[in-house]
Amino acid sequence: MGKIILPLLILATSNTWAAPPAKDVNVVNTPTVTVTNPQTSVTVDNAAINPVPVTIQGGVSVAPDPQFVGFSSDSVQGNVGLAGMHGACALTYGAGARMCIDVEVFKTPNLQPVPSVPSGWIQPSNQILPSDTKSHINQTCGYWASNSNDNTGLVLSGERMNILVSEVTYSSNSAIYNAPECDQARPVACCM
Repeated sequence: MGKIILPLLILATSNTWAAPPAKDVNVVNTPTVTVTNPQTSVTVDNAAINPVPVTIQGGVSVAPDPQFVGFSSDSVQGNVGLAGMHGACALTYGAGARMCIDVEVFKTPNLQPVPSVPSGWIQPSNQILPSDTKSHINQTCGYWASNSNDNTGLVLSGERMNILVSEVTYSSNSAIYNAPECDQARPVACCM
């Protein structure tokens, strides 16, 4: 006697027979990536922002480093406080914009000069200021609380995109070095 073959009917739900998640996912130009599946890895390739792709394993969130976006449209003196500096950036570039820390500017790929802005206030870090410069408080207009010409702050040159402890002006073909005094209204270097 021969074998009897019966058709096998399998009912599947999407939870039971869903395709497994891809092991590798490529995400392009996304500000924040969250992966909850520990078996999934994600490569974030923001080529225009981050020249080196970042690969993360599931269960980790990653956001791109802040980047220089430009100078605030409002100019402020050195006494508006750190919140006032951040506020000038938020007014120009929207929520999330804030005053740059000096190292963030140099980590910005494809950094371009902004020749229309001679210089703007920037927050110093211990990574940029050499040890022989003035103290940190003297590079932040007394922690952004002073608009005295006796205090100075750190500025970012728009024309050359470098940090200036003193600015150079020329008179009769002679270079004159002036510290960026806190009573001078300037735009703010902004990052997002």
